[in-house]
Amino acid sequence: MSVIHYLINAYSRRRFAVLFFSLLSTMAAAPVLGEMGVSTIFMEIFLAINILAVVFITVFSSKTYEILALLALLAARGGYVLLGNKPLMETSQAVGVVICLVSAVIMLRFILSEGFVTSERIFSALGVYLLVGIM
Repeated sequence: MSVIHYLINAYSRRRFAVLFFSLLSTMAAAPVLGEMGVSTIFMEIFLAINILAVVFITVFSSKTYEILALLALLAARGGYVLLGNKPLMETSQAVGVVICLVSAVIMLRFILSEGFVTSERIFSALGVYLLVGIM
């Protein structure tokens, strides 16, 4: 097995724990960076990429939609950073909300599916709570 396959398998086993700690660190670091005068746009991009990573790994049947959402988010956010165009910022925020909603639904389906309670289910429940709080 190649290194890439190993990393993908390792991430897919702990994807909700990674998302939870990413959400937690983003929520803690964003106000601190804002008070220090540092732009928080990099934290927002990092958060969006992590949420999309969960969607990519969880939903295999409709990869096209997630790829289009990622491209739309990155294009809108990149356009805002380069051009300072306010409608691009609003577009990227709308795409981010849709991605958060899709991720929350996927995580809720995982939580409510049959099976044993594992640490991934607990991290998924905490992640849904944080996603709803962020939205």
